[in-house]
Amino acid sequence: MKKSFLFMIALSLITLLASCGNDSSTTDYQDGSYSAVYDAADHNGWKPFLNLTIKDGKIASADFDYVNQVGELKSQDQNYADMMVKITKKETTPASAKSAMEEQLIKKQAGPVDGVSGATSTKANFNELLSAILKNAEAGNTENIVIPMNDTYTVSDEADERGYTGTISVTYQNGEISKVAYDEVDADKVGKLGNESYNSMMKEHSGVSWEEAQAQLIKQLETTGSVDTVDAVSGATSLSERFKALAAKAISARG
Repeated sequence: MKKSFLFMIALSLITLLASCGNDSSTTDYQDGSYSAVYDAADHNGWKPFLNLTIKDGKIASADFDYVNQVGELKSQDQNYADMMVKITKKETTPASAKSAMEEQLIKKQAGPVDGVSGATSTKANFNELLSAILKNAEAGNTENIVIPMNDTYTVSDEADERGYTGTISVTYQNGEISKVAYDEVDADKVGKLGNESYNSMMKEHSGVSWEEAQAQLIKQLETTGSVDTVDAVSGATSLSERFKALAAKAISARG
């Protein structure tokens, strides 16, 4: 009876060890150099990228960073690091977040990596790039991967002679403009959008209210995705010109 009991224990241990040795969850990566980058800069002017080197089926090195339009790296921008610490009240900087996530990846040999305090969006960018690369690495596809940058770009101009400041926000989803918001606000933070008296006065004077013209301009930009194809609204020439100028700045912010 005792021998039978010991035999069963031994058999169970052998079975357990065998199953561990044949863990099907382990992913085999093909050796090579892999890279992924976003198709545009984020609203702060930085484009995230990730480069991985696979050697002997394992992730040997990782290089993650952001680059701006003049080729500067965010991890080396001390002014940005100081601003990040001041805003987040954390000691995390682009350089420290970069190193922490790269080290996690090398140790874990898989994604996603854990977050770094004070760098939530950085983690999201890293993991999205990583997921795309590892999928290619399984197949040995070393072609550069380009991922659409989904973000909102907001720009404002100077107050006009009546004290109104124009502000536009252009949101991109999967490489295309998905939403546009625009308003002109005075020094008291009162906007023309929803201002019944202002809209009634403009309607009576020009034949079109400010809100009607704004809606037409937004619809054109959302539909065509290009400022060049946005026609001026009759009776709202100044609004049209201002809208198009701000839209052009917001779109150019993507790089």
